[in-house]
Amino acid sequence: LAVQTTHFIGFQGEAIAAAAAYLAAMLERPPGDPDGGPMHVDGAYSWFRRAHPEFQTVLAVPPLGYQRASRTDIHDLAWFDKLPVVRELVSAVRRARNG
Repeated sequence: LAVQTTHFIGFQGEAIAAAAAYLAAMLERPPGDPDGGPMHVDGAYSWFRRAHPEFQTVLAVPPLGYQRASRTDIHDLAWFDKLPVVRELVSAVRRARNG
């Protein structure tokens, strides 16, 4: 089962140590390693879930929270976040949307 648009995550018990060890090992592997090399943490969580089916994944429906609108900090900026005038307009819309 693919889990998408997760905005917060929690671990408990033995899953904490297992996830920490798994994520640390990923950082030590070369990019493209078949066991999972370095990647953004969102993808790494999916790899962890696949490698450790003994840990239960629980989803909340409806969602317990929402991600606020903001400029990305994990990849290159979109064109509208690069142009000064447009960037200011988009920023204002994001602030309004976030309430």
